[in-house]
Amino acid sequence: MSKDSIFCSKFMPSWGWVDDCLTMAEWSASWQIIGIVVSVFVAGITAYKIVRDVRQIRESRVNEEILNKSKYLLDLNRRIYDDKDLACVIEKLDHDDEILGNYEFSDKSRKLLAFFEEIQYLIDENLIKEKSAHHFFGYYAKKCYDSEIFWKCIEKDHDNWGLYLKFVESMKKADKK
Repeated sequence: MSKDSIFCSKFMPSWGWVDDCLTMAEWSASWQIIGIVVSVFVAGITAYKIVRDVRQIRESRVNEEILNKSKYLLDLNRRIYDDKDLACVIEKLDHDDEILGNYEFSDKSRKLLAFFEEIQYLIDENLIKEKSAHHFFGYYAKKCYDSEIFWKCIEKDHDNWGLYLKFVESMKKADKK
């Protein structure tokens, strides 16, 4: 049998627990171990970065969703004032104006009730928060509900205005708390 040749390295520092002179098989195994350790280290750093990036993506999606819901709520709030019919009705509601009871005006009033029903639908679908909807639209929803003149030409029943009445009832429950 032939004797294994021993190779010495000038580049390997002597650490005490590692010889500077090893057989070719020992050098090969040593470099394999070093390669494995480096690969595991790089894999750990990569896994950490992936987890961190996924967490950031989730957070940005949540933040983007919150921002979109806020923009949508603000657009709805702007719509109540920008739409001529809705703005006219809320102006008359502020003074409980007699014109609210006119049959010719009732289409505008129905449009406002339909708007409040949209709000309740969005709440039911969890697209906007109930507390926010009450804050932005509750005042005029309650003004409509409490105004006898407003309901002169419109039937105030659950068959026609169930979502609107649900919206007002939920606000009244929240006010009692």
